[in-house]
Amino acid sequence: MSILIDIQPLQYSSRDAGIGVHIRSLLRKLRRLQVDVPVTLLLNDHAGRTCHLKLHRSIDWPRQVLRRSNRTDITPWQNEKFSYAQIFNSGEFSVYHANSIAEPDHVTIPVPSSGCKVVVTVHDLIPLIFRDHHPEYWTAEMLGYDYGKRLEDVQKADAVLTVSEHSKTDLIRYLGIPEDKIHVTYGAVSTDFRPTEDREKIERVRRQYQLPNEYILYVGGYYGFRKNIANLLKAYHHYVNMTPSTPLNLVLVGATSSRDFKKFHPLCEELHLDRYVRLTEFVAEQDLPVVYSEARVFFYPSLYEGFGQTPLQAMASGTAVVTSDNSSLPEVTGSAAKIINPEDIEDMAQGLLSMCMDEDLQSRFVTLGLDRVRRFSWEDTAAKTLNVYRSLMN
Repeated sequence: MSILIDIQPLQYSSRDAGIGVHIRSLLRKLRRLQVDVPVTLLLNDHAGRTCHLKLHRSIDWPRQVLRRSNRTDITPWQNEKFSYAQIFNSGEFSVYHANSIAEPDHVTIPVPSSGCKVVVTVHDLIPLIFRDHHPEYWTAEMLGYDYGKRLEDVQKADAVLTVSEHSKTDLIRYLGIPEDKIHVTYGAVSTDFRPTEDREKIERVRRQYQLPNEYILYVGGYYGFRKNIANLLKAYHHYVNMTPSTPLNLVLVGATSSRDFKKFHPLCEELHLDRYVRLTEFVAEQDLPVVYSEARVFFYPSLYEGFGQTPLQAMASGTAVVTSDNSSLPEVTGSAAKIINPEDIEDMAQGLLSMCMDEDLQSRFVTLGLDRVRRFSWEDTAAKTLNVYRSLMN
Protein backbone atom coordinates (compact mmCIF):
# COMPACT_ATOMS: atom_id res chain seq x y z
CA MET A 1 0.00 0.00 0.00
CA SER A 2 1.28 3.46 -0.82
CA ILE A 3 0.43 7.16 -1.20
CA LEU A 4 -0.10 8.79 -4.61
CA ILE A 5 0.45 12.57 -4.61
CA ASP A 6 -0.85 14.70 -7.47
CA ILE A 7 1.72 17.10 -8.96
CA GLN A 8 -0.12 17.78 -12.22
CA PRO A 9 -0.52 21.52 -11.43
CA LEU A 10 3.28 21.81 -11.78
CA GLN A 11 2.86 20.93 -15.46
CA TYR A 12 0.84 24.11 -15.99
CA SER A 13 1.04 27.80 -15.09
CA SER A 14 0.27 27.04 -11.42
CA ARG A 15 3.91 26.01 -10.93
CA ASP A 16 4.78 29.74 -10.81
CA ALA A 17 1.83 30.69 -8.58
CA GLY A 18 0.95 30.08 -4.94
CA ILE A 19 -0.33 26.56 -5.66
CA GLY A 20 3.01 25.59 -7.18
CA VAL A 21 4.94 27.02 -4.23
CA HIS A 22 2.69 25.09 -1.84
CA ILE A 23 3.12 21.75 -3.65
CA ARG A 24 6.91 22.02 -3.99
CA SER A 25 7.39 23.13 -0.40
CA LEU A 26 5.11 20.40 0.93
CA LEU A 27 6.94 17.69 -1.01
CA ARG A 28 10.35 18.90 0.12
CA LYS A 29 9.37 18.79 3.79
CA LEU A 30 7.49 15.49 3.45
CA ARG A 31 10.68 14.01 1.99
CA ARG A 32 12.51 14.89 5.19
CA LEU A 33 9.90 13.24 7.40
CA GLN A 34 9.83 9.54 8.12
CA VAL A 35 7.04 8.55 5.74
CA ASP A 36 6.65 4.87 6.55
CA VAL A 37 4.91 3.87 3.29
CA PRO A 38 6.01 4.27 -0.35
CA VAL A 39 5.14 7.54 -2.10
CA THR A 40 4.50 8.02 -5.84
CA LEU A 41 3.98 11.31 -7.71
CA LEU A 42 1.28 11.66 -10.38
CA LEU A 43 1.76 13.48 -13.69
CA ASN A 44 -0.34 13.30 -16.85
CA ASP A 45 0.30 12.84 -20.56
CA HIS A 46 -1.83 15.85 -21.48
CA ALA A 47 0.96 18.35 -20.80
CA GLY A 48 4.62 18.05 -21.66
CA ARG A 49 6.23 15.81 -19.06
CA THR A 50 9.58 17.35 -19.91
CA CYS A 51 8.48 20.78 -18.64
CA HIS A 52 10.48 22.12 -15.72
CA LEU A 53 8.56 21.15 -12.58
CA LYS A 54 10.96 23.13 -10.37
CA LEU A 55 11.16 20.28 -7.87
CA HIS A 56 14.05 20.14 -5.43
CA ARG A 57 16.63 17.50 -6.30
CA SER A 58 15.79 15.62 -3.10
CA ILE A 59 12.33 14.75 -4.46
CA ASP A 60 13.30 11.40 -5.93
CA TRP A 61 10.04 9.47 -5.49
CA PRO A 62 8.89 7.41 -8.50
CA ARG A 63 6.33 8.89 -10.89
CA GLN A 64 3.09 7.55 -12.32
CA VAL A 65 1.55 8.89 -15.54
CA LEU A 66 -2.19 9.41 -15.88
CA ARG A 67 -2.94 8.37 -19.47
CA ARG A 68 -6.09 9.60 -21.18
CA SER A 69 -7.87 7.66 -23.90
CA ASN A 70 -8.36 9.04 -27.41
CA ARG A 71 -12.13 8.84 -27.18
CA THR A 72 -13.98 11.83 -28.61
CA ASP A 73 -17.49 10.80 -27.55
CA ILE A 74 -16.98 11.77 -23.90
CA THR A 75 -15.98 14.98 -22.10
CA PRO A 76 -12.41 15.50 -20.82
CA TRP A 77 -13.85 15.24 -17.29
CA GLN A 78 -15.32 11.80 -18.04
CA ASN A 79 -12.11 10.76 -19.80
CA GLU A 80 -10.05 11.49 -16.70
CA LYS A 81 -12.50 9.62 -14.49
CA PHE A 82 -11.87 6.47 -16.56
CA SER A 83 -8.12 7.07 -16.37
CA TYR A 84 -8.14 7.42 -12.59
CA ALA A 85 -10.20 4.24 -12.27
CA GLN A 86 -7.51 2.29 -14.12
CA ILE A 87 -4.91 3.44 -11.59
CA PHE A 88 -7.03 2.92 -8.49
CA ASN A 89 -8.42 -0.45 -9.47
CA SER A 90 -4.90 -1.87 -9.28
CA GLY A 91 -5.20 -1.73 -5.48
CA GLU A 92 -1.65 -0.35 -5.25
CA PHE A 93 -2.55 2.95 -3.60
CA SER A 94 -4.27 3.46 -0.26
CA VAL A 95 -4.37 7.31 -0.31
CA TYR A 96 -4.51 9.76 -3.21
CA HIS A 97 -3.84 13.47 -2.60
CA ALA A 98 -5.27 15.86 -5.22
CA ASN A 99 -3.46 19.18 -4.89
CA SER A 100 -5.68 21.60 -6.80
CA ILE A 101 -9.22 22.03 -8.10
CA ALA A 102 -8.40 25.25 -9.96
CA GLU A 103 -6.60 24.06 -13.10
CA PRO A 104 -8.50 24.95 -16.31
CA ASP A 105 -6.56 22.22 -18.14
CA HIS A 106 -8.81 19.32 -17.13
CA VAL A 107 -6.97 18.31 -13.96
CA THR A 108 -9.88 16.69 -12.16
CA ILE A 109 -10.38 14.82 -8.90
CA PRO A 110 -11.12 11.10 -8.59
CA VAL A 111 -13.86 9.87 -6.30
CA PRO A 112 -12.90 7.33 -3.62
CA SER A 113 -12.88 3.83 -5.08
CA SER A 114 -11.42 0.36 -4.63
CA GLY A 115 -10.27 1.08 -1.10
CA CYS A 116 -8.26 4.18 -2.08
CA LYS A 117 -9.02 7.19 0.13
CA VAL A 118 -9.02 10.64 -1.49
CA VAL A 119 -7.60 13.81 0.08
CA VAL A 120 -8.16 17.12 -1.73
CA THR A 121 -6.38 20.41 -1.08
CA VAL A 122 -8.68 23.37 -1.78
CA HIS A 123 -6.81 26.66 -1.58
CA ASP A 124 -9.93 28.74 -2.18
CA LEU A 125 -13.25 28.85 -4.00
CA ILE A 126 -12.45 31.93 -6.08
CA PRO A 127 -14.11 30.80 -9.36
CA LEU A 128 -17.32 30.15 -7.41
CA ILE A 129 -17.22 33.23 -5.18
CA PHE A 130 -16.28 35.53 -8.08
CA ARG A 131 -18.44 33.76 -10.66
CA ASP A 132 -19.85 37.10 -11.86
CA HIS A 133 -16.34 37.76 -13.17
CA HIS A 134 -16.03 34.27 -14.67
CA PRO A 135 -14.48 35.25 -18.06
CA GLU A 136 -11.38 36.20 -16.12
CA TYR A 137 -11.05 32.77 -14.54
CA TRP A 138 -13.16 30.30 -16.55
CA THR A 139 -15.51 30.45 -19.49
CA ALA A 140 -19.19 30.18 -18.57
CA GLU A 141 -19.27 26.64 -19.96
CA MET A 142 -16.23 25.51 -17.97
CA LEU A 143 -17.50 27.18 -14.80
CA GLY A 144 -20.88 25.51 -15.11
CA TYR A 145 -19.63 22.03 -15.96
CA ASP A 146 -15.93 21.35 -15.30
CA TYR A 147 -15.61 23.41 -12.12
CA GLY A 148 -19.06 22.39 -10.92
CA LYS A 149 -18.14 18.71 -11.29
CA ARG A 150 -14.94 19.26 -9.35
CA LEU A 151 -16.85 20.85 -6.49
CA GLU A 152 -19.11 17.78 -6.41
CA ASP A 153 -15.98 15.61 -6.21
CA VAL A 154 -14.65 17.69 -3.31
CA GLN A 155 -17.88 16.96 -1.45
CA LYS A 156 -17.26 13.22 -1.93
CA ALA A 157 -13.63 13.27 -0.76
CA ASP A 158 -12.62 11.49 2.44
CA ALA A 159 -10.70 14.52 3.72
CA VAL A 160 -10.25 18.12 2.61
CA LEU A 161 -7.17 20.22 3.36
CA THR A 162 -7.31 23.99 3.13
CA VAL A 163 -4.93 26.83 3.84
CA SER A 164 -6.82 29.06 6.28
CA GLU A 165 -9.73 29.10 8.70
CA HIS A 166 -11.44 31.53 6.33
CA SER A 167 -11.23 29.04 3.45
CA LYS A 168 -12.54 26.36 5.82
CA THR A 169 -15.56 28.58 6.53
CA ASP A 170 -16.13 29.00 2.78
CA LEU A 171 -16.04 25.22 2.26
CA ILE A 172 -18.69 24.74 4.93
CA ARG A 173 -20.80 27.66 3.69
CA TYR A 174 -20.73 27.03 -0.06
CA LEU A 175 -20.29 23.25 -0.28
CA GLY A 176 -21.76 22.03 2.99
CA ILE A 177 -18.70 19.96 3.83
CA PRO A 178 -18.77 18.67 7.43
CA GLU A 179 -16.40 20.60 9.65
CA ASP A 180 -14.72 17.46 10.98
CA LYS A 181 -13.71 16.47 7.46
CA ILE A 182 -11.75 19.73 6.89
CA HIS A 183 -8.17 20.19 8.09
CA VAL A 184 -6.42 23.57 8.05
CA THR A 185 -2.79 23.28 6.93
CA TYR A 186 -1.44 26.81 6.63
CA GLY A 187 1.13 27.71 4.01
CA ALA A 188 4.42 29.42 4.87
CA VAL A 189 7.31 31.21 3.17
CA SER A 190 10.71 30.04 2.08
CA THR A 191 13.72 30.92 4.22
CA ASP A 192 15.02 32.69 1.10
CA PHE A 193 12.78 35.59 2.13
CA ARG A 194 14.70 37.59 4.69
CA PRO A 195 16.19 41.09 5.00
CA THR A 196 18.91 41.42 2.38
CA GLU A 197 22.30 42.87 3.31
CA ASP A 198 24.38 41.75 0.32
CA ARG A 199 25.14 45.14 -1.28
CA GLU A 200 26.50 43.62 -4.49
CA LYS A 201 23.31 41.59 -4.99
CA ILE A 202 21.14 44.57 -4.08
CA GLU A 203 22.82 46.78 -6.67
CA ARG A 204 22.54 44.09 -9.35
CA VAL A 205 18.83 43.59 -8.72
CA ARG A 206 18.21 47.34 -8.61
CA ARG A 207 19.93 47.82 -11.96
CA GLN A 208 18.27 44.81 -13.59
CA TYR A 209 14.72 45.86 -12.69
CA GLN A 210 15.38 49.61 -12.70
CA LEU A 211 14.08 50.03 -9.17
CA PRO A 212 13.65 53.57 -7.76
CA ASN A 213 15.66 54.62 -4.72
CA GLU A 214 12.61 54.33 -2.45
CA TYR A 215 9.34 52.72 -3.37
CA ILE A 216 6.01 51.22 -2.40
CA LEU A 217 5.71 47.64 -3.66
CA TYR A 218 2.87 45.49 -4.98
CA VAL A 219 3.49 41.85 -6.00
CA GLY A 220 0.86 39.73 -7.74
CA GLY A 221 0.75 36.99 -10.36
CA TYR A 222 -1.64 38.99 -12.53
CA TYR A 223 -3.84 42.09 -12.49
CA GLY A 224 -7.32 40.55 -12.31
CA PHE A 225 -10.49 41.87 -10.70
CA ARG A 226 -9.95 40.57 -7.17
CA LYS A 227 -6.45 42.05 -7.05
CA ASN A 228 -8.17 45.45 -6.93
CA ILE A 229 -5.59 47.30 -9.04
CA ALA A 230 -7.92 50.15 -10.02
CA ASN A 231 -8.52 51.04 -6.36
CA LEU A 232 -4.81 50.58 -5.64
CA LEU A 233 -3.98 53.20 -8.28
CA LYS A 234 -6.70 55.56 -7.09
CA ALA A 235 -5.51 55.27 -3.48
CA TYR A 236 -1.93 55.81 -4.57
CA HIS A 237 -3.05 58.94 -6.45
CA HIS A 238 -4.62 60.26 -3.24
CA TYR A 239 -1.40 59.48 -1.38
CA VAL A 240 0.66 61.40 -3.99
CA ASN A 241 -1.59 64.43 -3.56
CA MET A 242 -1.67 64.24 0.25
CA THR A 243 1.97 63.62 1.12
CA PRO A 244 3.84 66.77 2.21
CA SER A 245 7.11 65.27 1.01
CA THR A 246 8.30 63.76 -2.27
CA PRO A 247 6.03 60.75 -2.92
CA LEU A 248 7.53 57.30 -3.05
CA ASN A 249 7.29 55.59 -6.43
CA LEU A 250 4.96 52.61 -6.89
CA VAL A 251 6.55 49.41 -8.21
CA LEU A 252 4.18 46.75 -9.56
CA VAL A 253 5.59 43.25 -9.94
CA GLY A 254 3.57 40.75 -11.97
CA ALA A 255 4.21 37.69 -14.09
CA THR A 256 2.77 39.35 -17.20
CA SER A 257 2.88 43.00 -16.22
CA SER A 258 2.95 44.81 -19.53
CA ARG A 259 0.25 42.69 -21.16
CA ASP A 260 -2.17 42.59 -18.23
CA PHE A 261 -1.62 46.19 -17.19
CA LYS A 262 -2.68 47.67 -20.55
CA LYS A 263 -6.27 48.02 -19.36
CA PHE A 264 -5.06 50.34 -16.58
CA HIS A 265 -3.08 52.71 -18.81
CA PRO A 266 -6.05 55.07 -19.35
CA LEU A 267 -6.57 55.29 -15.56
CA CYS A 268 -2.86 56.01 -15.02
CA GLU A 269 -3.00 58.76 -17.62
CA GLU A 270 -6.18 60.21 -16.13
CA LEU A 271 -4.58 60.31 -12.67
CA HIS A 272 -1.24 61.57 -14.06
CA LEU A 273 0.65 58.66 -12.49
CA ASP A 274 2.86 57.68 -15.44
CA ARG A 275 5.99 59.23 -13.94
CA TYR A 276 5.42 57.56 -10.57
CA VAL A 277 4.50 53.99 -11.51
CA ARG A 278 7.15 51.42 -12.45
CA LEU A 279 6.19 48.07 -14.01
CA THR A 280 8.45 45.06 -14.03
CA GLU A 281 8.02 41.85 -15.93
CA PHE A 282 8.32 38.53 -14.11
CA VAL A 283 10.95 38.80 -11.36
CA ALA A 284 13.18 35.74 -10.96
CA GLU A 285 12.64 33.76 -7.75
CA GLN A 286 16.17 34.41 -6.55
CA ASP A 287 15.71 38.18 -6.99
CA LEU A 288 12.26 38.59 -5.42
CA PRO A 289 13.50 38.66 -1.79
CA VAL A 290 15.69 41.65 -2.66
CA VAL A 291 12.81 43.47 -4.37
CA TYR A 292 10.72 42.96 -1.20
CA SER A 293 13.53 43.84 1.17
CA GLU A 294 14.39 47.12 -0.57
CA ALA A 295 10.79 48.39 -0.52
CA ARG A 296 9.73 50.84 2.18
CA VAL A 297 6.13 49.57 2.26
CA PHE A 298 4.31 46.58 0.77
CA PHE A 299 0.77 47.53 -0.34
CA TYR A 300 -1.68 44.67 -0.95
CA PRO A 301 -5.35 45.76 -1.11
CA SER A 302 -6.71 42.46 -2.48
CA LEU A 303 -10.45 41.75 -2.41
CA TYR A 304 -9.96 38.08 -1.56
CA GLU A 305 -7.16 35.63 -0.74
CA GLY A 306 -7.37 31.98 0.27
CA PHE A 307 -4.14 32.40 2.21
CA GLY A 308 -2.21 35.50 1.16
CA GLN A 309 1.37 34.40 0.82
CA THR A 310 2.79 37.66 -0.55
CA PRO A 311 2.16 39.72 2.62
CA LEU A 312 4.03 37.02 4.58
CA GLN A 313 6.88 37.12 2.06
CA ALA A 314 7.10 40.88 2.56
CA MET A 315 7.12 40.51 6.35
CA ALA A 316 9.83 37.86 6.19
CA SER A 317 11.89 40.24 4.04
CA GLY A 318 11.70 42.99 6.66
CA THR A 319 9.14 45.22 4.93
CA ALA A 320 6.14 46.92 6.56
CA VAL A 321 2.78 45.71 5.20
CA VAL A 322 -0.50 47.48 4.47
CA THR A 323 -3.24 45.02 3.48
CA SER A 324 -6.98 44.34 3.37
CA ASP A 325 -9.48 43.65 6.12
CA ASN A 326 -11.14 40.79 4.22
CA SER A 327 -10.95 37.03 3.62
CA SER A 328 -7.87 35.32 5.14
CA LEU A 329 -5.63 38.38 5.22
CA PRO A 330 -6.32 39.56 8.81
CA GLU A 331 -6.09 35.93 9.95
CA VAL A 332 -2.67 35.46 8.37
CA THR A 333 -1.13 38.87 9.11
CA GLY A 334 -2.66 39.31 12.58
CA SER A 335 -1.63 42.55 14.28
CA ALA A 336 1.59 42.68 12.24
CA ALA A 337 0.09 44.62 9.30
CA LYS A 338 -1.81 47.88 8.96
CA ILE A 339 -5.31 46.88 7.91
CA ILE A 340 -7.39 48.93 5.46
CA ASN A 341 -10.75 48.66 3.72
CA PRO A 342 -9.87 47.87 0.07
CA GLU A 343 -13.18 49.30 -1.14
CA ASP A 344 -12.67 52.68 0.55
CA ILE A 345 -10.18 54.79 -1.43
CA GLU A 346 -9.76 57.34 1.35
CA ASP A 347 -9.08 54.69 4.00
CA MET A 348 -6.56 52.99 1.70
CA ALA A 349 -4.77 56.28 1.02
CA GLN A 350 -4.66 57.27 4.69
CA GLY A 351 -3.25 53.87 5.65
CA LEU A 352 -0.59 54.12 2.98
CA LEU A 353 0.28 57.71 3.88
CA SER A 354 0.65 57.03 7.60
CA MET A 355 2.91 54.05 6.95
CA CYS A 356 5.09 55.93 4.44
CA MET A 357 5.42 59.07 6.56
CA ASP A 358 6.08 57.54 9.98
CA GLU A 359 9.42 55.74 10.18
CA ASP A 360 8.77 54.65 13.77
CA LEU A 361 5.50 53.05 12.65
CA GLN A 362 7.31 51.31 9.80
CA SER A 363 9.94 50.00 12.18
CA ARG A 364 7.30 48.70 14.60
CA PHE A 365 5.47 46.82 11.85
CA VAL A 366 8.72 45.40 10.49
CA THR A 367 9.50 43.95 13.93
CA LEU A 368 5.96 42.62 14.32
CA GLY A 369 6.08 41.12 10.83
CA LEU A 370 9.36 39.29 11.38
CA ASP A 371 7.89 37.78 14.54
CA ARG A 372 4.57 36.92 12.89
CA VAL A 373 6.08 34.99 9.99
CA ARG A 374 7.81 32.59 12.41
CA ARG A 375 4.40 31.17 13.29
CA PHE A 376 4.12 29.59 9.85
CA SER A 377 6.37 26.73 8.74
CA TRP A 378 6.36 24.20 5.92
CA GLU A 379 7.52 21.59 8.45
CA ASP A 380 4.24 22.06 10.31
CA THR A 381 2.27 21.92 7.03
CA ALA A 382 3.95 18.64 6.07
CA ALA A 383 3.49 17.07 9.52
CA LYS A 384 -0.24 17.87 9.60
CA THR A 385 -0.67 16.59 6.04
CA LEU A 386 1.09 13.34 6.91
CA ASN A 387 -1.16 12.94 9.94
CA VAL A 388 -4.20 13.14 7.66
CA TYR A 389 -2.71 10.47 5.37
CA ARG A 390 -2.09 8.19 8.36
CA SER A 391 -5.56 8.72 9.81
CA LEU A 392 -7.12 7.61 6.52
CA MET A 393 -4.86 4.57 6.21
CA ASN A 394 -5.81 3.51 9.74
